[in-house]
Formats: sequence, structure tokens, C-alpha cells
Amino acid sequence: MKKNTGIWIDHSQAIIVSIVDDSEEIFTIGSKVEKHPGFTGGNRKPAGYGPSYSASESKYGHKQHGVLHQYYQEVIGAVKDADHILIMGPGEAKVELEKEIKKTEKRDRVLFVETVDKMTLPQLKARVKKFFNVQVA
Repeated sequence: MKKNTGIWIDHSQAIIVSIVDDSEEIFTIGSKVEKHPGFTGGNRKPAGYGPSYSASESKYGHKQHGVLHQYYQEVIGAVKDADHILIMGPGEAKVELEKEIKKTEKRDRVLFVETVDKMTLPQLKARVKKFFNVQVA
């Protein structure tokens, strides 16, 4: 009895669809990643784009890196019993998750990483079922 799992992921959430025989499990993991704070206009100093902004950017980047690492570890923990994994998503999160999996595990369970846009839940379930019916017998 193999457990095949598809993950649709971006920096805000991961939707996990696991298929065992004819049954399926679906759950969502939300991230605690904050959106990048934007600069509001109006009171900017004339030299506002110089090194004075780099310290806050750097602090933001380090904080977000730690939050993302924790988020990816939570997703990895949720799929620890999956035999095969398909990772999908629109941005960099899918590649970052694949790297985290390869860093933390000895075996390679990730079969494919695919760029896809937002999907409805029925579309996601259909994509995972189709992929694993073709790829893994």
C-alpha cells in the first residue's frame, strides 16, 4: 500500500493531497510568512534609496528565512509517511521545499517539481491522481 502525495505550495500556504489506494486525505498548512512591508510615499528623504534602507531589508530577510525554514519543516513533517511526492506551485516555494527535503532526508521521494498557477481543490486532486496513475503503478 503506497502513499502518494501531491503538494501545492506558495509562501502563504501548502495544500497537501495524499492518496492511498482509493482514499484521499486533504489538509492545508498555513505559513506565518509576513508580506514584505512596502514603503509609503510622501515623506521620503531625497537620498532614500541608498544604504540607509539596507539594514531593515537585511533584518527582514533573515527573519523571513527562519520563518520559511520552519514552514517547510512543518510541511515535510506532514508528508513524512509519503512514498512519493509531487510538488507544485507558482513561485520559488516549490523549489525551496524540494531543497529542504533533499537536505533533511537520505532517500529521494520527490518525483517531480512542476510550475502551476493557483488551482481549485478538485483540479488539484485530479492533477495528483492523474500524475500518480501514470508515474507509479
